[in-house]
Amino acid sequence: MECRHCGSELERPGDYCLVCRTPNADAVVLDLDRDRATLTMLDDESVVGESTVRTTPEDGGESGVVELRNFAGRVADEVRRKRPEEVYAAGDREVLRATRGQLRYSFYRIGDGGGDDANDPVEAVLARRSERPLEVVEAAPAEKIGGSHSTLIGDRAGRT
Repeated sequence: MECRHCGSELERPGDYCLVCRTPNADAVVLDLDRDRATLTMLDDESVVGESTVRTTPEDGGESGVVELRNFAGRVADEVRRKRPEEVYAAGDREVLRATRGQLRYSFYRIGDGGGDDANDPVEAVLARRSERPLEVVEAAPAEKIGGSHSTLIGDRAGRT
């Protein structure tokens, strides 16, 4: 993949460009399982790329803790390469908790509902990001408070 700003070759899809210092992905979606993590890089409303990190889970004890920490570290390293504004994550809670502990980005959990979010986290994030935020009302406080309805508290008659 090439940088969308300067055209320099990037090692992996969605990586931060070290030549022109611009991000090539503004969000990363993590689909985490105990033995596999799929990272999907998004730029606005489009998918820039996808990568997978795999591990072989160890059974309990200290080796299990070390393996989980190392796996979460590898996932976190992949996310850091992208320098995203937001990270969305779905899947195994233990892996998610370990990964989140190693990252310092805005981190959002998705897929708790058990509906469509659980089946395809990328589609859930794209749908969430396409929703328009509420507009800010630029008006004086007196105009915001005064309404056309009457109130019981304060005996305000309201506007007509």
